[in-house]
Amino acid sequence: MKRVCWSGWASALLLVVFVVMVAGCQSGPALVPPGVQSAVNADDRERNYDLAWQDIRRMNGHVEREEWAKLPELSLTIVSRMDRLATGEAGPLADRHTARLLEEVREDVSEHTAEENVRVVTAVGLELQEAFDPGEFERARSLAIEAYVVSLALSDAQ
Repeated sequence: MKRVCWSGWASALLLVVFVVMVAGCQSGPALVPPGVQSAVNADDRERNYDLAWQDIRRMNGHVEREEWAKLPELSLTIVSRMDRLATGEAGPLADRHTARLLEEVREDVSEHTAEENVRVVTAVGLELQEAFDPGEFERARSLAIEAYVVSLALSDAQ
């Protein structure tokens, strides 16, 4: 009768479990580029708050005038500022929650006409302003991500 090396099997099983767990924790690609993160993190919280207030109103102005070319870059900066205000530091936003939100919004955007996307980004911009003013930064970050995805679609459609 052969003897089974249980410690070897246990080690192999632990290694497989570890690999599966680590693979499940890997993040996706970064939404916010390092340059934007650095610029946002270079400013203190008060300065980010002031600039975010201005950026949100500037974004809503671009939407009102239907100026789509600069909207993706501006909305991505707002995303980063909201992340800084919500968490204390602007990050890459490469987590699963952000990836899921991006996927959902991209799917919605692809199902809408350009006119419907204009209505969506208009509503999202106003809702973003309403979330930001009382300090609901996590909600504002999600809305800014939505504005970013819709603005990409609108600027690509030009």
